[in-house]
Amino acid sequence: MYKAISSIIFLIATLFSSQQAASQEERFTYYENDGIFIYYETDEIDSYRELLPDSFTMPETPMVFAFISDFYKMDANTKPYKEASIFILGKYEGNEFWHCIFMPVTSQESRIAGIRRLGLPKTMGEIDFNRSETAYSAHVKTENGHEMSLELSAVGQEVSALEEDTIRNFSTLPKLNLLNGEVVQMGRSSKRNILDLSRIFSKRLTLKMGDGDIELNRSNNSPSDKAHPLDLKPSNILAAYYLRNTIPYRLNGRPFKK
Repeated sequence: MYKAISSIIFLIATLFSSQQAASQEERFTYYENDGIFIYYETDEIDSYRELLPDSFTMPETPMVFAFISDFYKMDANTKPYKEASIFILGKYEGNEFWHCIFMPVTSQESRIAGIRRLGLPKTMGEIDFNRSETAYSAHVKTENGHEMSLELSAVGQEVSALEEDTIRNFSTLPKLNLLNGEVVQMGRSSKRNILDLSRIFSKRLTLKMGDGDIELNRSNNSPSDKAHPLDLKPSNILAAYYLRNTIPYRLNGRPFKK
């Protein structure tokens, strides 16, 4: 009887300790995730200008950064979810940055937190993500019927000069949003680009370059007199890759400082 009671006490103590540790974790801590990422140019200049807030100015070359990610391992108090996104290049006080204009997610708590804490244009959507050794594909359909599909064929090809330059020049730029009329930055900018980081931390970051493709389909139900992020069709895909990350991180919104 004594042994049985001791075992029960031990189990209760262990459960309490694990629950206490989980409660001490910060919400929205990202432990592992993967995704498909594509950089491309677009010729849809009028739509691009309309989608860029008046607080920002146009870049020399209109560029788009699109991805679909699966945040499959979060802290114990946050439900894993998937996310799709479109960022466009802009300038603020003479500096280039990325600004998010489209971000459907599969989690209501992520949607609300992203809007309130980071000023992101999050909506709800359904997202599928498929993986094999050399082929990756993902598809999102928003609650309003908009659709975006990304595909990547990664067969171990060398990184081209164009891909290298694109990633080096644009993966380290800050991400700026508007929150209650204030310009805020998502997280911290990295001084090292993702290609170099994957080489330094090869055991924690898996990056596969490849031939990427993106398909954008705007719902017929959306107003035809207003520009939509899915109007920004690609004219030239500059770089595409699959990335799996196992380095934990968090995102916070803070006033932007140069």
